[in-house]
Amino acid sequence: MDLIDFADRMRSAVRTGQLAEAMAQTAAQLAVKMDKQAKKHLTGGRPLHVRSGRLRQSVRFGIRPGRGRVDAFVKAGSSRVPYAKSHETGEPAIIKPKGKYLRIPLPPALTAAGVDRNRRSIKGMDKFAFVPGKTDDKAYIVNRFSGDMWYVLVKSVKNKKRPFLAPAREHALKQAPYLFRHHMTTALRSVIDGT
Repeated sequence: MDLIDFADRMRSAVRTGQLAEAMAQTAAQLAVKMDKQAKKHLTGGRPLHVRSGRLRQSVRFGIRPGRGRVDAFVKAGSSRVPYAKSHETGEPAIIKPKGKYLRIPLPPALTAAGVDRNRRSIKGMDKFAFVPGKTDDKAYIVNRFSGDMWYVLVKSVKNKKRPFLAPAREHALKQAPYLFRHHMTTALRSVIDGT
């Protein structure tokens, strides 16, 4: 094959979409890898522990074709999972209550899955007593019968950044050159062979 024949085959590969298909295959494979890695970060307790599984279920991946390029993406969150961005970015830095206190459950108040036994209000429940703390910004809810502390009440908490999408993207970026080379080599081989 001479240089003119190779140039013709390359134009044919561009015209028929073989090179674009190689880029799309690379992007799709990277998107799947990012999805898998993000879910792995959410499941293993580092940085987050699973409670309901909604955050993990909200992770979505895909590809977006653009002009001369294909972007792979992974994202998380929905109307059912508004806290996804908060975990990823650490914003807002300080979380304040809607009422007077934030209620933080302690082990007696948690189910085996780590979910608060009393998701709704505990007002009107005779078995609990309010115990003020030494300072105005902290208080406790105690079980009257056993004396066990069930909840810590605080005026605000600092939110820590616990990313799960960014490490997945970084992991995929490291693999991108190898995947791209593999798919491009396959496409170019078919161009050169004329298949």
